[in-house]
Amino acid sequence: MNVIRTQVELSSIAPRRSLVHVKANSLFLLQGMCYIQCAMNYCLIVVSMMTLGFVSVDRFIHIVYPLHYINIVTATRVRITIIWTWIQGLIIGKCVSRQHFTHAHLILEEDGM
Repeated sequence: MNVIRTQVELSSIAPRRSLVHVKANSLFLLQGMCYIQCAMNYCLIVVSMMTLGFVSVDRFIHIVYPLHYINIVTATRVRITIIWTWIQGLIIGKCVSRQHFTHAHLILEEDGM
């Protein structure tokens, strides 16, 4: 469910938000939206990749330790893993987008825009 949610948001919701701001033709809105869009894209990509990685670990545990699977993979551990995945996605998305946004600002200032 986590992978499906991130893929739907990444492919349908994110591009529509940016179109609204492009139609508004406001540089302030575009700069802010650029930062938000970049952060959201990186966040969703990281969450999607980490979720697939944790699904692989889950399948590995299920195959290698079939009799102990219920004791190893508990509902609490699954919840913690999902929360951890989203926290990592938000942190990485914010850091990467801030770096790109700062770099783009420096380029615009050098060009006199």
